[in-house]
Amino acid sequence: MDDNSDFYASALNEDVIASLHGVIQDASRQTGGQEDLIRHLKLACAAFEAERIKRHVLTFCETRGALNSRQLSMAKRVLAQMAFASNVSTRAAQALSMSAGHFSRLFKASTGLSVHQWVTDLRMDRAKALLLETCDPIPKIAACCGYTEQCHFTRTFTREIGISPGVWRRMFTALSCG
Repeated sequence: MDDNSDFYASALNEDVIASLHGVIQDASRQTGGQEDLIRHLKLACAAFEAERIKRHVLTFCETRGALNSRQLSMAKRVLAQMAFASNVSTRAAQALSMSAGHFSRLFKASTGLSVHQWVTDLRMDRAKALLLETCDPIPKIAACCGYTEQCHFTRTFTREIGISPGVWRRMFTALSCG
């Protein structure tokens, strides 16, 4: 097994243990002086099960106060799909059956970024791509990135990137937009 897999969480090992339980059941029905072997096998199965449960509890404790990997993946997917619409955080929270406030706290604990900052970063990446790849006017790019007002888009772009969208476009594009 590679270092990234968890021996105790492996589905293969759970199948092996289930088979082993069956063999132990069959062997314990037959009397043939195998009591010591059966007792040791039962102890091994019990130890394996105890370790598996302990690891499950530890994993739960590590993710408590944060989204687990499945929830985080789903949240990012929903946020990416809806990043250019309004009420993004509320919709993502609903997808995970959480309140918006609870979702926001768990998302920040999981990523280190607020939902708003994560969505803003996504929007800025899209804005930079559109500025490079198209000659669309900045108000149209603002709308494509989920901003209803160009001035809000320009303020946000300037705060996040350090220069205005028009200057950024002129610095990094070879397109002759005009």
